[in-house]
Amino acid sequence: MTPQEWKTIETSLADLTIQEKLELVTRLMRTIQADVAMSPEGTREQLETLSALRQKVAAMPATAVSDGLSNRDHDRILYGAAS
Repeated sequence: MTPQEWKTIETSLADLTIQEKLELVTRLMRTIQADVAMSPEGTREQLETLSALRQKVAAMPATAVSDGLSNRDHDRILYGAAS
């Protein structure tokens, strides 16, 4: 994939809710499982990694943290001041 294609995917992912991201991970796991079933050598490590990722996403809080900061404040903390 090209960098622009990856950027498009990343932009789309930013707008998804946690539940939608969980659904995406689940669907990706199914496609990998189907590929593994057709592959003689398989990719058990990839399946284990995706399973761990799904568990981490499921463990994320589903509600916003009430720390008194705005989204813009969080962005400043994460990404620094805008140029």
